Amino acid sequence: MKRSKLSVLSLLAAGALCASMLCAPAAAAAAGDVQVWSSTIGGHSAKVMSVPMPAGRTGQVSLANNSVVDAVGAQTLIDNVNAQPGTHVVAAMNGGFFNSYTSGTPVFPNSCPAIMDAVITGGKLVHTGRSSVIGFAADGKPMVDWVTFKASVKLGNGFTPGCWSVNTYESDPEAIMLFDEHLTLPVTIPASSTMFYIQNGVITSAVPGSTITVPAGTYVLVYNAGITSVENGYHRLPQAGMSAEVTFSASGTDRDEAWNGVQEALTGGPVLVKNGANVVDDQRNSVYYGDPKQRPDAVLARTFIGVTGSGSLVMGTVSASFRQIADWMVANGVQEGLAMDGGGSCMLYANEAFQSRPGRNLASVLTIVDRTGGQVTPPPAVNTDEPSAWAAPEIQTAIAEGLVPAALQSDYRKDISRQDFCILIWELIKQQPNYMELLWNKPEVTFSDTDVAEVSWCAQLNIISGVGEGRFDPHRNLKRSEAAKILALTTQLLKNEDGTLSATPPVFSDRDTFGWAQPFIDYCAANDIMKGEGDAFGPNGTFSREQAMATILRISQRYGR
Repeated sequence: MKRSKLSVLSLLAAGALCASMLCAPAAAAAAGDVQVWSSTIGGHSAKVMSVPMPAGRTGQVSLANNSVVDAVGAQTLIDNVNAQPGTHVVAAMNGGFFNSYTSGTPVFPNSCPAIMDAVITGGKLVHTGRSSVIGFAADGKPMVDWVTFKASVKLGNGFTPGCWSVNTYESDPEAIMLFDEHLTLPVTIPASSTMFYIQNGVITSAVPGSTITVPAGTYVLVYNAGITSVENGYHRLPQAGMSAEVTFSASGTDRDEAWNGVQEALTGGPVLVKNGANVVDDQRNSVYYGDPKQRPDAVLARTFIGVTGSGSLVMGTVSASFRQIADWMVANGVQEGLAMDGGGSCMLYANEAFQSRPGRNLASVLTIVDRTGGQVTPPPAVNTDEPSAWAAPEIQTAIAEGLVPAALQSDYRKDISRQDFCILIWELIKQQPNYMELLWNKPEVTFSDTDVAEVSWCAQLNIISGVGEGRFDPHRNLKRSEAAKILALTTQLLKNEDGTLSATPPVFSDRDTFGWAQPFIDYCAANDIMKGEGDAFGPNGTFSREQAMATILRISQRYGR
């Protein structure tokens, strides 16, 4: 196994697998340091992190805007956890599957970035779904299992109805559902159903179904028409003034007691390793394999997480198959592990920086945090207003040459939005003699979701394009593939050329994932405008502000004016 940053010492505990290469050095493990290095999985380049789990460290789920139907930038999800008193994020990765292919005004349940599977946060079950789960017990210890979570409501009449789902709508007449404030979009309940509002452990009202948004601090227990009729016949329908205690239970494992006390849990899938063995072909994983892209031997960008015999976490991302990842885990001492969401969602974060950037907004992130009272002292916060050491000279030059407007001279290490990148591109273009003449005889382009002039001008020059339905999606993080297209077209505009390659581009290991962006990535690589991340390019990754400014400067110095 290739390793660039990890020193391999003897294992820290007797009985651990001697073949494991995932144990950090003894000094690093004692300090709780996160180690990041490169490896090879199934012949593909991988980024891997080893995360010790000393006392005071645990996992915490971060939901976009505390919602199960929203998505935001990964940095925001991490910042929200860091903002909690006594909490510091030492590592993070993207969460589980969600509906990422939506546009326009979000509408529940099918036209919004809805989470698809089970989530527990703060000791509460806030969504139900498939059962391939990583969870963290009250003592912070991680576990991976196929585990089924179910919500129940213990009523004052002695009956405890089980809920079919939490924050998921069920149309079956016999269904019982539970909704809470994590469903931040309106949900329409048929008038034939009955809704029971629960506040502070007491049913406050029983009303016919309607379109509602759940207030903070409230549960809405829904009985569809069929079950309402049945329960009314048994005289055990909930009543206003009756006590109602919401609980959840876990089942299906050999350690259900531990899972019933879990504080944070996030579903991924499939489970890759159990008891140190490859379980990709286990029947319990079949629920994931209906999609050809999710079958055991399909090679795609994926993230994964595992627990070693010593209790440390291993987190990684690679373009490989589930089977190849599982085999690698087994060979390296992982005792239990699973995959998380992949494709454009792939993200790793450690040591105050993204080790792999996502190509889209995310519905959830799994953070690994140190909390006050633990044995680990958080490292000092990084000032994102200061550029990284490698970027500082180029950014200083770019500012001096008038390529970076004052509004963008901050947050250098954060991802750049599509709109801000257009503003930078226009700063480059307007330095050219008679630059406004470039717009002559070109039809005006407008978008419904932004009125920023620089965006419209770039669209007039065919440097950028919208996302459909007259929208530009200005605040979404820019993908590296999108950046390559914009940079290539801008350079060709300044050079008045057609995009013919002047040199042979480097061969990236993930070239088969470039799709429509291949000619633009080849052009940028051949002209040394954009570089890869190791031996891969990462087309679905994001682009930081400082990276954007450095590329703008390179184009200006070589081809501008």
